[in-house]
Amino acid sequence: MNKSELKKFQKMLQEKKMDLLSLVRRKKSQEINELEVGDDLDLASQSDEKEMLFNLTDNEQTILEKINEALERIAQGTYGKCTVCGKPINQRRLRSLPWARYCIKCQTRLER
Repeated sequence: MNKSELKKFQKMLQEKKMDLLSLVRRKKSQEINELEVGDDLDLASQSDEKEMLFNLTDNEQTILEKINEALERIAQGTYGKCTVCGKPINQRRLRSLPWARYCIKCQTRLER
Protein backbone atom coordinates (compact mmCIF):
# COMPACT_ATOMS: atom_id res chain seq x y z
CA MET A 1 0.00 0.00 0.00
CA ASN A 2 1.47 3.36 -0.97
CA LYS A 3 1.60 6.46 1.24
CA SER A 4 -1.28 8.17 -0.54
CA GLU A 5 -3.59 5.19 0.01
CA LEU A 6 -2.46 4.92 3.62
CA LYS A 7 -3.26 8.60 4.20
CA LYS A 8 -6.75 8.08 2.76
CA PHE A 9 -7.40 5.20 5.14
CA GLN A 10 -6.00 7.21 8.05
CA LYS A 11 -8.32 10.12 7.22
CA MET A 12 -11.28 7.76 6.85
CA LEU A 13 -10.55 6.20 10.26
CA GLN A 14 -10.11 9.57 11.97
CA GLU A 15 -13.38 10.88 10.51
CA LYS A 16 -15.27 7.76 11.61
CA LYS A 17 -13.73 8.10 15.07
CA MET A 18 -14.90 11.70 15.38
CA ASP A 19 -18.39 10.78 14.13
CA LEU A 20 -18.70 7.99 16.70
CA LEU A 21 -17.44 10.14 19.56
CA SER A 22 -19.96 12.82 18.65
CA LEU A 23 -22.77 10.25 18.44
CA VAL A 24 -21.90 8.75 21.83
CA ARG A 25 -21.87 12.22 23.42
CA ARG A 26 -25.28 13.05 21.93
CA LYS A 27 -26.76 9.75 23.12
CA LYS A 28 -25.46 10.20 26.65
CA SER A 29 -26.82 13.75 26.74
CA GLN A 30 -30.18 12.59 25.36
CA GLU A 31 -30.34 9.79 27.91
CA ILE A 32 -29.91 12.22 30.79
CA ASN A 33 -32.55 14.59 29.39
CA GLU A 34 -35.14 11.86 28.79
CA LEU A 35 -35.28 10.53 32.33
CA GLU A 36 -38.73 11.45 33.65
CA VAL A 37 -40.94 10.01 36.36
CA GLY A 38 -44.12 8.28 35.15
CA ASP A 39 -46.32 5.28 35.79
CA ASP A 40 -44.92 1.73 35.88
CA LEU A 41 -45.45 1.17 32.15
CA ASP A 42 -43.63 4.40 31.30
CA LEU A 43 -40.76 3.44 33.61
CA ALA A 44 -40.49 -0.03 32.05
CA SER A 45 -40.46 1.48 28.57
CA GLN A 46 -37.80 4.02 29.59
CA SER A 47 -35.75 1.22 31.13
CA ASP A 48 -35.88 -0.75 27.85
CA GLU A 49 -34.88 2.34 25.87
CA LYS A 50 -32.05 3.09 28.29
CA GLU A 51 -30.73 -0.47 27.98
CA MET A 52 -30.85 -0.19 24.18
CA LEU A 53 -28.86 3.07 24.34
CA PHE A 54 -26.25 1.43 26.57
CA ASN A 55 -25.97 -1.52 24.16
CA LEU A 56 -25.51 0.77 21.19
CA THR A 57 -22.91 2.73 23.09
CA ASP A 58 -21.07 -0.52 23.97
CA ASN A 59 -21.07 -1.50 20.29
CA GLU A 60 -19.81 1.93 19.31
CA GLN A 61 -17.13 1.70 22.01
CA THR A 62 -15.96 -1.58 20.48
CA ILE A 63 -15.74 0.05 17.05
CA LEU A 64 -13.80 2.99 18.56
CA GLU A 65 -11.31 0.55 20.06
CA LYS A 66 -10.90 -1.17 16.69
CA ILE A 67 -10.41 2.21 15.00
CA ASN A 68 -7.74 3.17 17.55
CA GLU A 69 -6.00 -0.17 16.96
CA ALA A 70 -6.08 0.45 13.19
CA LEU A 71 -4.60 3.94 13.66
CA GLU A 72 -1.86 2.39 15.80
CA ARG A 73 -1.13 -0.15 13.04
CA ILE A 74 -0.79 2.76 10.61
CA ALA A 75 1.74 4.37 12.96
CA GLN A 76 3.63 1.08 13.26
CA GLY A 77 3.61 0.45 9.52
CA THR A 78 1.57 -2.76 9.75
CA TYR A 79 -1.82 -1.44 8.60
CA GLY A 80 -3.39 -3.43 5.78
CA LYS A 81 -1.66 -6.67 6.79
CA CYS A 82 -3.56 -9.51 8.43
CA THR A 83 -2.60 -9.77 12.11
CA VAL A 84 -2.82 -13.57 11.90
CA CYS A 85 -1.07 -14.59 8.67
CA GLY A 86 0.68 -11.31 7.76
CA LYS A 87 -0.66 -11.28 4.21
CA PRO A 88 -2.18 -8.10 2.72
CA ILE A 89 -5.86 -7.45 3.41
CA ASN A 90 -7.82 -6.82 0.22
CA GLN A 91 -8.32 -3.07 -0.28
CA ARG A 92 -12.01 -3.53 -1.08
CA ARG A 93 -12.37 -5.06 2.38
CA LEU A 94 -10.48 -2.16 3.95
CA ARG A 95 -12.62 0.40 2.14
CA SER A 96 -15.78 -1.16 3.55
CA LEU A 97 -14.29 -2.00 6.97
CA PRO A 98 -11.18 0.17 7.44
CA TRP A 99 -10.49 -1.22 10.92
CA ALA A 100 -10.33 -4.83 9.66
CA ARG A 101 -7.54 -6.81 11.33
CA TYR A 102 -7.82 -10.00 9.33
CA CYS A 103 -7.87 -11.07 5.71
CA ILE A 104 -11.07 -12.81 4.58
CA LYS A 105 -9.48 -16.26 4.84
CA CYS A 106 -8.36 -15.79 8.47
CA GLN A 107 -11.61 -14.02 9.43
CA THR A 108 -13.60 -16.98 8.11
CA ARG A 109 -11.43 -19.43 10.08
CA LEU A 110 -11.79 -17.39 13.29
CA GLU A 111 -15.58 -17.29 12.96
CA ARG A 112 -15.85 -21.08 12.84
